[in-house]
Amino acid sequence: MGTKGSLSLRGWESSRGENHRTAKLTDDDVRQIRRLFGTMPHKDIAAKFGVHKSVISHIKTRKRWSHVV
Repeated sequence: MGTKGSLSLRGWESSRGENHRTAKLTDDDVRQIRRLFGTMPHKDIAAKFGVHKSVISHIKTRKRWSHVV
């Protein structure tokens, strides 16, 4: 298995979620973000995790990080 973001003999390794080389969030961060929905505004959640508020919206609608349960 290749390292994070490296090319393996089979092609690109899975670069989904926290395994992506530019990921700012971990799977656990996403779970925590989902628990915070309804308790604070998206912009405050985004500031807490250092991402844009649109990232929070995409997590909520499962357009991003849909593989995290």
